[in-house]
Amino acid sequence: MNARTIVENVLTPARAKALWTANYLPALPFTPQDFQVGSLLPAMLYMARWGHRRGKGRFVETFGRPDSKGRIQPPWLIDVARGLLTRCSGDFCGFSDEHGPAMLADLLLTYCLENRQHELGHHEVVQRVFPTHYFASWIDLPDVVVNLRGVPELLTTVLAWQDMGEALVPEAGRSRFPVGVGFAENHLLKQFARHMSVRGPAANLGSDQFQEESADDLGVDELLAVRLAESCGHAPDRLRGREQALIANRWPIAKAAARRLRDDLATFIEVYGTALPRQAFLPMLEAGIGLGMVNLLLSTAVCLLGAIESATGAGARR
Repeated sequence: MNARTIVENVLTPARAKALWTANYLPALPFTPQDFQVGSLLPAMLYMARWGHRRGKGRFVETFGRPDSKGRIQPPWLIDVARGLLTRCSGDFCGFSDEHGPAMLADLLLTYCLENRQHELGHHEVVQRVFPTHYFASWIDLPDVVVNLRGVPELLTTVLAWQDMGEALVPEAGRSRFPVGVGFAENHLLKQFARHMSVRGPAANLGSDQFQEESADDLGVDELLAVRLAESCGHAPDRLRGREQALIANRWPIAKAAARRLRDDLATFIEVYGTALPRQAFLPMLEAGIGLGMVNLLLSTAVCLLGAIESATGAGARR
């Protein structure tokens, strides 16, 4: 019998599950473990557009490779390149020879996708999509959103800044960064969703449309994300389970640090989003997010230590 079993026997498994965790969500609503900062923005763009957390998409189904038993496995980079050339052959002129898939794979690795463990080469499993365009949010990488440790949800909540409610709700016009809205209402979406429109019911996962006829100023990095998303067909489904799909309106105990983080990110997105080239804007935004999260973590630690010291001092005085 180990320590956890003893706790479960005394408190019941349900209570032990709630207590036996590294998280303390009322103080710090994300898991302070390793995560990729560059993987956050596609998930944030998805939540801004749809108003709920991302579930399963069609990336593996579209580009995956079957194993010896016919089961679809996560694709290698070369599988993605070959899939694009098969599905969008008319959009990739000059890639029809034997070297075409390898050259396209290099372009994808340079601008749009990243291999597992940051490996180079074409025969590695793809694990990350770069947020070069809004359509990157249609690619369900990483395949399980909880691998992002709750950080996209926290940043979305901080930007939306809704004072009331257990979960975020669409509030167009009351914030510059609401969720569940069109591309014009959210300033983060506006920066990334160039030449996008909504056609048909707004809640339809296939209603986002790329305006091909006017998109004559997009870079290769943006166009690659567009072609990947169009191959998948529609945005990923919402996360399974009604409660799990909601974006919890949780705040860190260090609310002053959260407010500073929001002000910094909002100012940077709105002022520099259209002034800087995308390849310069993204690393700077990711660096700002990383620095802000470190400050939020340290500020939370200070708040908790202060609370402990106050409680200990009060106990000693009594």
